[in-house]
Amino acid sequence: MNKKLRNKISKKIVLGTVGLLLTTTVLDTQAVNEPQVQLEAPELTKEEMVVYQKSCLDKIQRQSWMTDNEYAQLLTRIQNTGCAIQFKEGDTGLAGGTVFYVTDGGTHGMETSPTILSNLEWGCEHVFAATSSSIGSGLTNTAYVVRENCKSARGGETIWSAISKFQVNGFSDWYIPSRKELTEVYKYVNLKTELHSDNIYEYPSYMWSSTASKKAPAEISHAINLWNGNKTETTRDFRLSIIPVRNF
Repeated sequence: MNKKLRNKISKKIVLGTVGLLLTTTVLDTQAVNEPQVQLEAPELTKEEMVVYQKSCLDKIQRQSWMTDNEYAQLLTRIQNTGCAIQFKEGDTGLAGGTVFYVTDGGTHGMETSPTILSNLEWGCEHVFAATSSSIGSGLTNTAYVVRENCKSARGGETIWSAISKFQVNGFSDWYIPSRKELTEVYKYVNLKTELHSDNIYEYPSYMWSSTASKKAPAEISHAINLWNGNKTETTRDFRLSIIPVRNF
């Protein structure tokens, strides 16, 4: 995983074909830029700076005894130190996904998962309060609906059940992006080809957001097509996909 942090990556990530019941990894990247280790030591000499930089790089190396979870915790802690990695939108993130939003000079922000999950209902037709669409509200929306522990309409799995148990590369702090967060995701993550299904209730190219619509009828939520960028509001019994995101 530490190799991914050094790899140069593209500004626009392309996802390959996704199995409807399986996750899929991000494919077809092209090198253009790489995250930088932040150095907060302006008084150091050139020779001291080299030593300091090597020390930072040593700190993010994965030890042979570390589990995925332990290494994920290490990388998370590093981001709150002087050795924080500076990211730009389009970089490969700590969890191996795509950074799509940055704050604090690139030391914090949001990244996508390197995988998507398909064949999922929004469900929770009695939940109407998760209407926040702003950047930064996806985590709150997700936490709110997950607590409801509600069911699907057609007997399938809900996005809330899937996100609650989702883990990748040792990271488990994932949530479903809000409508505006998902719009930002589309700037850097696309499907390579449009995905299809023979099921009339299943549209795998569309990604659910965590934002419920404020319009009537109340049982609809926002989604976006990661192949062509089309935005829609649809009833929650349809089976779409999700691209989990996390904060760093």
